[in-house]
Amino acid sequence: MHQPDKKAVEAFIASCEGKPAALTGLDKLGEGWHGIGWMATYTILEDRAAPEKKVVIRAIRPEGFGHDFASDRAGSLLLQDALSRVVPGHIRSIGVGALSAQGIVRVPADAEFVQAVEVATGATYGSRFNTLTASPAELDESRRLAQYLLDLHSKKATLPEPQARSTYKRVLRDCMGHGEMLMGVLDTYPKESLAWLTGKERAQLLYHAELLRQKLEDNHARLCRVHGDFHQHNIMLSEPSANDPADNGITLLDASRFIWGEPADDVICMGINYLHQAIRTTGRFTGPYRELFDEFYNTYVEASHDKAIEQVIPLFFAFRSVVVAHPVFIPDQSDDVRRTMVMLALGLLKEGRFSTRLVDRLLDTMAAQKPSTGDAGGAGA
Repeated sequence: MHQPDKKAVEAFIASCEGKPAALTGLDKLGEGWHGIGWMATYTILEDRAAPEKKVVIRAIRPEGFGHDFASDRAGSLLLQDALSRVVPGHIRSIGVGALSAQGIVRVPADAEFVQAVEVATGATYGSRFNTLTASPAELDESRRLAQYLLDLHSKKATLPEPQARSTYKRVLRDCMGHGEMLMGVLDTYPKESLAWLTGKERAQLLYHAELLRQKLEDNHARLCRVHGDFHQHNIMLSEPSANDPADNGITLLDASRFIWGEPADDVICMGINYLHQAIRTTGRFTGPYRELFDEFYNTYVEASHDKAIEQVIPLFFAFRSVVVAHPVFIPDQSDDVRRTMVMLALGLLKEGRFSTRLVDRLLDTMAAQKPSTGDAGGAGA
């Protein structure tokens, strides 16, 4: 997408603010795997003495991840706008609009949808994720993340049963076939980077995921409020307020995909990153990242009493495994680590359950077949 028309952005901001606005700056922030962002600086005309205001204007790239059509991109932004209003602690979405040279009076055929969100200040958990040592303060952070999910997931879906059944099936189906999830992410792998995983093994991953999906599809009572992409790069941590019990010191970015979803998705989205980093740094599921995983996962499961989550996690683990193994998302890891993560996912799918003891056993089996060499640090997922 090219630089948005400044007059159109100005009209969009004025529409969001409900007051005439003057755009004073529009600077490109950069491009990511999914989107492009610009920083818009503006003033409210009727209050020129007030400080300038800023919002981030972001658009979604059309390449891959099921974002091929304008309707896909519009749907993603509209959903994120809705999620920002119901996910506690999420940065505020100011509005969604379709910008073109003609402004926002209508949606022209060539329009691109963009979203304005408040500017988040500070660093993400991901900025220091690869140097964690499982200190008491860091273990406390893992507990706080689990508690956040417990609070988030405590709001159960309020849907008529036929709609709840349909929605839960959609959640599981999308885990496999959505452009941003298992099959969609696999389709974005450069072919030349897949020497470590055969076509037959990829097919086995999808086959066993589908077998498990069929077993799970009637569990619609599990539907609850979710974040949808709960990993370290979408989490900002600060000290909780001593004076405000509602301020837990957690700010969330980029809630995605579902308003009502499966809690296992959020839990393993964060959990697999601890596991992945443990394997990268030690070659096994051990060390400080194992401690952080145990603190996070055990806090959640013990407080939620959700033993059934063990049967659901493998499906979402499969999706997240191809994310953390992705050669574009995380280029600085060995193919041995990539293969370990995906073959671990396949083993969990075949077993139809998740536990740390099972993970250890599967890793032992893989190590006996081919010694794991580990990997040294680098970016998170």
